[in-house]
Amino acid sequence: MSATLQVELFESYFQTPLDAESSAKPSCTVMHVPGRQHPVQILYASEPEHDYLDAALIAVLQIHFDEKPGDILVFLTGQEEIESLMALLQSRVKRFPPETQSLLITPIFAALPPDQQMQVFAPTPKGMRKVILATNIAESSITINGVRYVVDSGCVKVLKTTFSLYIHLLSSPLIYTIYHTHRPELFMDLQALKF
Repeated sequence: MSATLQVELFESYFQTPLDAESSAKPSCTVMHVPGRQHPVQILYASEPEHDYLDAALIAVLQIHFDEKPGDILVFLTGQEEIESLMALLQSRVKRFPPETQSLLITPIFAALPPDQQMQVFAPTPKGMRKVILATNIAESSITINGVRYVVDSGCVKVLKTTFSLYIHLLSSPLIYTIYHTHRPELFMDLQALKF
């Protein structure tokens, strides 16, 4: 059940008569579907990374070459970083040995056209591993099947208002630990790499 859904409020709303003259109450059934938990292994970088885009590239390639099958979800802070990492990965894929499984690189961010956003939900073609490059849009608002590995930079873009200057700024601070540890809970049977 969603942590934000107030079941009693919805139930009482749907139990009220449709009009004041009607004495019959509509029926409303509440169903509870328990969630499932899966083991999560969290790996941290031993030292903070100064260039987390390069660290994400290395992490994706290490997972691809060293780990068992499963798609990879990479959290980045915005469209520019997603496009940069996508270009880097595409250039590396061209240099893979012929016998190596290829990567299907799919971005998802708010400004991406809907038809391109839908590509992250398509099944991964046989003989490939999907790499989803995402902002925190993929954190709680969508579910992507097949994700087994998460690479998390620990940064998000936050709109910050400076009232003394009357401006809005986008900054990329490190996210709080409670928020950071919530991300792996959103996926099933995965390994998360944080740096």
